[in-house]
Amino acid sequence: MIKFKRKRFFIPRLMAFALIVAACGVGFIWNGVITDFANRQIFGNQSPPSDTTFAGGLDIHFIDVGQGDAVVIRFPNEQIMIVDAGTNTTASRNAFSEYLQTHIFPGNTPRIVHYFVATHSHADHIGAAYYLLANYQVNTVIRPLAFTQHEINTNVPTTRFGLTPPFMVHNTQIMQNFVRRLDQSGATVRVPYRGKTMTFGGAQVEFLSPNGHYFDALNRLSTIFTITFQGRTIMFTGDSYVACELVMLEFLAYHNRTINVDILDVSHHGSTTSTSLALVNAINPTYAIIQVGTNNFGHPHGAIIRRLEAADATVLTTRQVGDIHARVSSTGVIEINGAIAPGQWFSYWILVAMTLATAFAILLAMDFITKNQRNSRRPKQRKR
Repeated sequence: MIKFKRKRFFIPRLMAFALIVAACGVGFIWNGVITDFANRQIFGNQSPPSDTTFAGGLDIHFIDVGQGDAVVIRFPNEQIMIVDAGTNTTASRNAFSEYLQTHIFPGNTPRIVHYFVATHSHADHIGAAYYLLANYQVNTVIRPLAFTQHEINTNVPTTRFGLTPPFMVHNTQIMQNFVRRLDQSGATVRVPYRGKTMTFGGAQVEFLSPNGHYFDALNRLSTIFTITFQGRTIMFTGDSYVACELVMLEFLAYHNRTINVDILDVSHHGSTTSTSLALVNAINPTYAIIQVGTNNFGHPHGAIIRRLEAADATVLTTRQVGDIHARVSSTGVIEINGAIAPGQWFSYWILVAMTLATAFAILLAMDFITKNQRNSRRPKQRKR
């Protein structure tokens, strides 16, 4: 009788186990899963609010355009405001355009955008603005306080907007394309400034930054504004820096005002340049949405995630959830997709346990197969 020693298969099983775990680890790292779970971000996607039933509510669509920002707001009176337009990459532009055609302007719906707000002039915020201006009727554009060299040479900041030098120069090709198409579009052009308010069917928009036209950093020119409807407040921040946040908070304190934010569009893709502890403590956000894609900057940073979670904010990222649709109903009820509380269903260690359990199950299956092969090779005993 031939006896097979099980120890002979220990090394192959161990190597297979190590390869399975290594492959899973590489996959998780490659897709940012480990980083996301280590930072205790959100995983999951609940059913979003309907795209077709408005009933006098406020709809906010955070479009997954990768490492960039793009938001569509439908006000109770069904006017449309778009805030930023993603990057100029094909994938980002396609995601932006397809979402508009599918969710905002389906079929023969008139392609009218009442307001386009470019929070600032970086490519990941105005990359597809050229496409928007070329393919939609955009009535009013609120543009950043940075100018191309041609605009400065032709005295546009002073003659059109009444500004005095110095001016922030941003002369990239994307910015030049945006300005050229803006001039051709016939849209009314305005610059953002603190204190400006607008009303859309019961929803009030208030601009809180910038205060002046800085000339040392484009992100400091980011537009910060809020939308308030039925006692709920949504805050948009562009890529504003901590310094801008503190100036805004000083302005609010001077006027004896406080703002409790229900939905915060987190600044600068969750970078540590923004979302200061002072801001988080002051506005006390209920939901914090981070528009972010695969990147080499470490966005969103774990410190920002932990800071928001410590304030009991539910954090959602477009990298994990995808497109995020939020709604404030006519009675002030908030609906939002992807709203699974941090650590409620998944955590990093549960993910590791699932990986190890899967690997162990595969090894048991391998052992079962090899055992059957060994049994099939054994010589059959002769009947006496």
